[in-house]
Amino acid sequence: MTFTTKARACAAAAAAAAGLALVGLGAPAAHAEQASAGEPCGYLDMGRYNHCGTGSVAVDVDQWNPAFPSSLYCVGPGITDLDNHSTEDWGVYYASYAPGYEGCTVGAVWVP
Repeated sequence: MTFTTKARACAAAAAAAAGLALVGLGAPAAHAEQASAGEPCGYLDMGRYNHCGTGSVAVDVDQWNPAFPSSLYCVGPGITDLDNHSTEDWGVYYASYAPGYEGCTVGAVWVP
């Protein structure tokens, strides 16, 4: 393997790793804002989700991303902007509670 071939292979691996970070894997945790008493629980609008319970849970996030149309995102109590983990601010169009992931690490993102 020549130096040029090795360099191209390293560059391709680095680009792949950067691409995974762009779709949310390893993205920084979104901070939940305090919900007002009148806010409903669950998906609100514009990529926002209100977790009314205690502790952390996963939500199944549906987004306009053909490579990852659905992913799980761990949220804590309060309103979380789910668009923070996608590459587009308009990417999330719905989210719902995903049972079985209680106690997850807030901000974690994974593809089921």
